[in-house]
Amino acid sequence: MSVEDRCKAHEQDRVNTMTERQLITRYGKMTDLKKIKALFEVLRTRNNHDRLQRLIEQDHPEFTIVPFTTVATEWVVFRENENHGFNHEYITFTQPACFGAGVTPYLLVSKASPMRVHNETVQHSTQSARQLWAHLMKEGWRQEVL
Repeated sequence: MSVEDRCKAHEQDRVNTMTERQLITRYGKMTDLKKIKALFEVLRTRNNHDRLQRLIEQDHPEFTIVPFTTVATEWVVFRENENHGFNHEYITFTQPACFGAGVTPYLLVSKASPMRVHNETVQHSTQSARQLWAHLMKEGWRQEVL
């Protein structure tokens, strides 16, 4: 059994034995992204504990990124920047459309810009972009909701 499978089995046990309130308390103490993702996948598979699912989706919207898509998708994060008169500074994550099996998914990430325009972009693996997203969220960036 792989480490990922053991992690999912452990989270499955938690979901089977704990109330949603207990799971939310436990989630609040979790810091390991692999464990959080495993919990989220178990919840989505079972399609229960909607409140906890929404909470995890708000904290980690990168978990909802679909590996292959026929339509380009974009997420934007922002923060206030005192160097720009407390105007917002933006970073855009873009997942280009991917066609066919065997295509490695990737994300284009623009460097911080004082306006919501694509600045210089860097290509990241999906995993690398997710780690960057998590780092930005910890630094106080927020997702722009359109």
